[in-house]
Amino acid sequence: MKSVRKLRVHWPIASETFAGLAEGEAGAFRNDHGITALLQALADSPELGDFGNYRHVFESGVGFEGFTVAEGANPTLGQVGQRTISPTFVFTTYFDAALDDERVDRFMRHLVEIHLGKSLS
Repeated sequence: MKSVRKLRVHWPIASETFAGLAEGEAGAFRNDHGITALLQALADSPELGDFGNYRHVFESGVGFEGFTVAEGANPTLGQVGQRTISPTFVFTTYFDAALDDERVDRFMRHLVEIHLGKSLS
């Protein structure tokens, strides 16, 4: 067995996606652009979810995420000073603990780009 690091991402989703996933409709993934982009990033990053005979391994769940937007933030949901509760897709995968920082930074930046809907380059 090799040592791994855990990567957990909380991804806001539409109420319709949340309802479909909560009812066990795995196809609800395909109806949410953010989740499909997240799963494509997993497929495009061979170092993520690599467990030898299994590739692209991930775990997921649905729930709610709460936060209050602070001054200086540029939120995609909520407003400064407002308490916000968001339906959320929780995505967990793993990568080799020995993976060099440059490669980790590359896929982390890509996930942030997807989340923000723009390129950081």
